[in-house]
Amino acid sequence: MKFSVQRRSIEDSKLIQTLRGFSQKSISELGKWLDSPFCNSQKNLGDFYALLLPHFPRFNSGNLDKVLLFDQLFPASVEKEDSFKDKRIRNLMTDMLRQIERMWVVQKLHNDRDLQLKLLGEIFLSKAEIPSFERVFGERLRALQVNEKKSSEDLLGLYETNAQTYFGAESIHKKKLSVIPEALHEADRYLDEFYLLSKLRILAEINERKYIVGRAKDTGIGMAHLNDLAKKSDHPVSRYYLSNLQNEAKTELEQIREKKNFYLANHQDMPTNDQKDILMLLINQVMRNTFLNLRTKLEVLFELFQTGLENDAFLEGGKMTSTTFANIVTVGNQIGQTATIRQFIDTYLSRLLPEVAPEARRWSLAHSCYYQGQLDNCQEYLDRKRFRSKAFEFRARILRLQFYFDRSLEPTRFSEVFMDYTYAFEQFIRRDSVSTEKRKESTRNLIRFARRLLLIRIKGNHIREEIECFRLDLEAVKNIHAKLWLMERADRI
Repeated sequence: MKFSVQRRSIEDSKLIQTLRGFSQKSISELGKWLDSPFCNSQKNLGDFYALLLPHFPRFNSGNLDKVLLFDQLFPASVEKEDSFKDKRIRNLMTDMLRQIERMWVVQKLHNDRDLQLKLLGEIFLSKAEIPSFERVFGERLRALQVNEKKSSEDLLGLYETNAQTYFGAESIHKKKLSVIPEALHEADRYLDEFYLLSKLRILAEINERKYIVGRAKDTGIGMAHLNDLAKKSDHPVSRYYLSNLQNEAKTELEQIREKKNFYLANHQDMPTNDQKDILMLLINQVMRNTFLNLRTKLEVLFELFQTGLENDAFLEGGKMTSTTFANIVTVGNQIGQTATIRQFIDTYLSRLLPEVAPEARRWSLAHSCYYQGQLDNCQEYLDRKRFRSKAFEFRARILRLQFYFDRSLEPTRFSEVFMDYTYAFEQFIRRDSVSTEKRKESTRNLIRFARRLLLIRIKGNHIREEIECFRLDLEAVKNIHAKLWLMERADRI
């Protein structure tokens, strides 16, 4: 026999999970929406909102009980001694979720002028001829056509507008026009461009962002047709794609240089989204490359990072991720661009989220001091306060390992401190439930090789032969953190 158990608390409901993601401004806007007779005609929803509001933003006070809410929302039923009806509360929760969705749709429409013009145009197509039709469609067409850097979304919008205006099923204008063939050709051209750019992005994902497009013969998305379209297109993204095909026969280093130079010469003609996508594809391809000299790889990466900074390609909504910030600092300092990195820190620290900015500042300054040889200042920044954010705690631990290693090369007893720290670090990695396995493996390899290198120096026997074996083994490892640093320390020993 099956028994149905009704949950009395609504804390784990879809409605409450949705409301927990609201900001103070959003929850206030929802209240205004529900108060408006035009938007909401159910009085009970407004009362329900008023009962939930005191529990914002956590909604975990333990008082969100269905029976208690029912008694407050339907006092007449309680007075008549009507039994609690779970379905009435569930219906209210469903109705409020629908109102939230409608509010979001209206807000999106209010902020998207192109979407407004598109919807108005579709409405006017089936109406009698009115002056507003030409105004609305003309405004949308002009707005899309004047944009010199057309994105794939712009191209799709141009196709839709031409198609609806000149040969849409409900259009009252198609019989009047003598230029339908030309309009059809224009619309199809825009659609081809949209298809091409969209498929190029799919190719990038299929190839794990390597962008080695000419070699992907098993993608199944019409490579021959894609290549033919690219040859007929003058869009800068298409030209970039073609340049990759033409460079297939060249060496890895020559290909990367060609792609980098082509991007630097043409990125200003590309839409913002495509600028960022292609730049990230280039960066990832350089990072994955196994043939480049380590220092050459870092120098190419830093040049690409600088290009992205000049064009705000690394900002989303005016903010930069902590990962991007840390990667730029790491690469720049490793190739000696410490002055440039200090200026970068001062400029972009305010673009990080407020909760990570203080630790980002301490870590980046400690990192810069370390690569300038200012070990005492580096230690001061690391010891000032414990790193707690996941974004910088792991990086701070790696930097401290490098710091202890360098201290161990001095005539001090830091070698014991370094060894103890490496074992503690390994224990931290075992307990770490946040980092990826790949990151854990790269850090374990760093610890293993750093420990081995210090033991070579401490023993002092056959150092030249031991270092040579060390180098060969290090070269064979693909996934390891701070590989260039280990190479430089081996040279120093």
